[in-house]
Amino acid sequence: MLKIARPTCASIMEQPPVIRLIDSDVRPLAETMARAFLQGPNFVYTQPDEARRRQTLPAMFSCFIRIGQQVGTVYTTDERNGAAIWAAPGRHAGFIDSWRAGFLALPLRLRFSAVVRLGQLGTHLSSKRRALMPEPHWYLMALAVDPYQQGKGLGSHLIRPVLTQADRAGQACYLETFVRQNLHFYEKHGFQTLGKCTLPNGGPTYWTMKRLST
Repeated sequence: MLKIARPTCASIMEQPPVIRLIDSDVRPLAETMARAFLQGPNFVYTQPDEARRRQTLPAMFSCFIRIGQQVGTVYTTDERNGAAIWAAPGRHAGFIDSWRAGFLALPLRLRFSAVVRLGQLGTHLSSKRRALMPEPHWYLMALAVDPYQQGKGLGSHLIRPVLTQADRAGQACYLETFVRQNLHFYEKHGFQTLGKCTLPNGGPTYWTMKRLST
């Protein structure tokens, strides 16, 4: 979901170790993700005002990270300069998961229009994913790299652990991206484009991608 420049071999070798996030203090990583997605088409759509978006995205990503910890896994680095949030095969966030993650309090921070658009976006993406991927799969909820660290291969570094695990278990992976330039990045990691979609009522365009185990 993030535009990532093509890494060089040297930059990949310089990357710090990727670790699984187990900390309860997710705010530093949420702030990194907020910076990375500040101009993301899906977040611009839900909150067109940049000042409001800059203010509320950290809280939103804190919820996303906690959801990832509950229904899947979150990989990051010691510096918290990027993250890959995955939902594990067969896992879906229920009411209790959403409550624990703080999603039920999130509307208090957002304007009504943002809450409505966020709900429409989530419902649309979930429906599309169920239609395209009825089989169990890993779902890449978000991949983010701090803008100051982009172009160094960190995105590849962050998704590699789950891709390796999926290959060993013979499991598929799925994602959506709202940035056309991301297609090449994911194709290098074995993803194939399933289709191009546009959210109704003037919403953004996005691409769905699937990866079979190798």
